[in-house]
Amino acid sequence: MNFFNRIGNEAKKLADDAKKNLNKASNTLATSSGRTFRGDGESLGGSAPGRVIAVSLPGTGTLGVSVERAPAGTAVVGRVIDGGQAAGAGLQRGDAICLPGTDGGQGWPYGDFLALAKSEVRPVVFDVRRIETGGAAAAGGGAATSADAFARRQAVIAAAEARDATHKKKTRPLPKKKEIASAVRRREEEQGQDIAGGKIGAEAIVSAKRTEAQHADKLGFNPYQVNKVSAGQARSATVVSAHGEIGVGGAATVPSPPSVARSGPIAPITSVGEVSDDFRQALEQVACHASHVRSITTMRTIITNATTREGEKFRKVRLSNAKIAAAIVDVGGALDLMMSVGFVPSEGEEDKETYLVLPPEEKGPAWLPEALACMESCIDSSK
Repeated sequence: MNFFNRIGNEAKKLADDAKKNLNKASNTLATSSGRTFRGDGESLGGSAPGRVIAVSLPGTGTLGVSVERAPAGTAVVGRVIDGGQAAGAGLQRGDAICLPGTDGGQGWPYGDFLALAKSEVRPVVFDVRRIETGGAAAAGGGAATSADAFARRQAVIAAAEARDATHKKKTRPLPKKKEIASAVRRREEEQGQDIAGGKIGAEAIVSAKRTEAQHADKLGFNPYQVNKVSAGQARSATVVSAHGEIGVGGAATVPSPPSVARSGPIAPITSVGEVSDDFRQALEQVACHASHVRSITTMRTIITNATTREGEKFRKVRLSNAKIAAAIVDVGGALDLMMSVGFVPSEGEEDKETYLVLPPEEKGPAWLPEALACMESCIDSSK
């Protein structure tokens, strides 16, 4: 057998011995009922013969030791107070208190020993039976008790749990995207910034819709409107747009550009008093739209109801409503006209929809009657 094999065999033997000693220590911690040490005296003392030590505590006052009741009703050392008589006599946690002269064979009843300790009778003479684990004794004759071994094992477990908790804290998962978004939103609100979806967001939506309506008026059709067609219809439309429509005689008919019926701009109205330039310009722009009669009629009704009738429902309109979108959002100048008389864009707190709202304190400009008369005159002139 070479040197390395001999070293390996010796190391294996040492490991086996350590495992056997650990098993013996674990068996010592268990009571006759199979219950393990829980700090209430049930596993202190034990039932093995152990080593008997004579003890005498002559000093007056407290003995410097707390006792617990063992399952058999006898007294067992539960805690030794540093600097007390018991500590000076070498008592240790787990020592079984026995009647003197019994060679550790008869434990001292818990109640009797407690009464003696509280009395003034001194010295207090008794024996203790100390149980030592085989592993501790083999390690060098130390006085390690089963309770001490358990305490060391508990300390190791506590240290492992502390390391595990620290590791979990360092490797905890990142917060979810929703939580991050909420934190960003709260931080922006605390800084007083207007975020998307607030006042600035609503005004941007209104401005974009106004620009789209102006482009549609210039082009004669709405390029932002999505039309659903089949593949065959799309091919036919492409051919007609590029080459014209082929008639029965074979002649191609070149398509003419789309046209939209327009009415001329309204003439300046001076007989009804003065209105703001913004209102007049917006009304003239609306009057150039093909559906200006419906648009002006709808806006006049909304303005009249908002300024004459009570209730919040009369003071706001939802821009996503189909009728409102066709009469106001899709008509160039209509949104400007509504805002010129006091309406402001706002976002609903619950549905996040964009509304035109006349604030509660707003009653309309002083020239509002003249503005309504202008709108009525424009409708009458188009009939």
